[in-house]
Amino acid sequence: KLITLRIQLFSLIKHCVKNFKMKVYKISDLAQQFNLQVVGNSSKEIQGISDINELSPQKIIPIVDKKQYQKYHLQINFFLIPKNLLNIIEFDKEKSYVTVDGNKKDFTFKLIEFLNFFDPFYKLSHHSKLIKKKQNENIFIGENCLTNGSFQIGKNTQLMGNNFIGDQCEIGEDCILYPGVFLDRGTKIGDRVTIYPNAVIGKSGFGFVEINESHDRIAIPQIGNVLIEDDVSIGAGVCIDRATISTTKICKGVKIDNLVQIAHNVLVGENSVMASQVGIAGSSQLGKNVILAGQAGVADHCIIGNDVLVGGQSGIQSKANVQDGEKLFGSPAIDMMTKIRLEKKIFNFFNKKK
Repeated sequence: KLITLRIQLFSLIKHCVKNFKMKVYKISDLAQQFNLQVVGNSSKEIQGISDINELSPQKIIPIVDKKQYQKYHLQINFFLIPKNLLNIIEFDKEKSYVTVDGNKKDFTFKLIEFLNFFDPFYKLSHHSKLIKKKQNENIFIGENCLTNGSFQIGKNTQLMGNNFIGDQCEIGEDCILYPGVFLDRGTKIGDRVTIYPNAVIGKSGFGFVEINESHDRIAIPQIGNVLIEDDVSIGAGVCIDRATISTTKICKGVKIDNLVQIAHNVLVGENSVMASQVGIAGSSQLGKNVILAGQAGVADHCIIGNDVLVGGQSGIQSKANVQDGEKLFGSPAIDMMTKIRLEKKIFNFFNKKK
């Protein structure tokens, strides 16, 4: 009976802690705080902010145009939208629309205020401390490993030395982090992940907005995180940026060579492979079993299907939609065999002139 009572008490405490952390905000109070108006239902409460990559019925979602609204509005209860968008959409009175006056830049500035408000790490201390060496569960902590908060680490995992583990990071079992690996705030690592020296996981994504005619720019807060699933290998000097709001995700079994750049909001599908110096721009999605050869580049907002092969030094143009099984080469990338035939014809043409 005593054991049962302890288990029930532990479950109750765990439930209370979970609900205590889940802070809610009345949508009308939030709009008033940011000097905005609510159209529709203003009495409901929200739990934070998200985006179209991780839709949540309890969170406010920024929507910038009619196309986005038509695609996602049935899955969203709380909207942050430009005010002029209300004139061209059919809105639901039971849902909540927080409206922003002005142009696209005004909307971006207001979004920045929201991101700072909801950022759980906004007031995080930048002071670091040495990680204490653990004696249990076969966890190895090397010399000069630092953190600026609390984190979790699974059994049989090794930090080889001079590592930085940010606040609220989670590292699974049987992982190896070689010297110099940097995990920024909120990064989540699965089991059996190997990260080679000087990789940087979870740093702020690259996003800026102009604030005046002199082209001065300020950073757009990046409050998301990075998720690395099981059995991933990450090479030396790789950089994987955290998402603006949701998650930059590297799915299980992915193998990444040295000196690869993966930008914010990217999704890399299972068992995909990237050779050295590949670059993937923001918000692109790769399917399963994709192969990117050395120095291949993927521009922003691309969708690449399963089993795609992209040849070395090839470039996928912005917002491209690559179908399953395609083999691409060149810059801009086209069908590989077509590109090879074209190159051969060009070579023969110039050689005939000689």
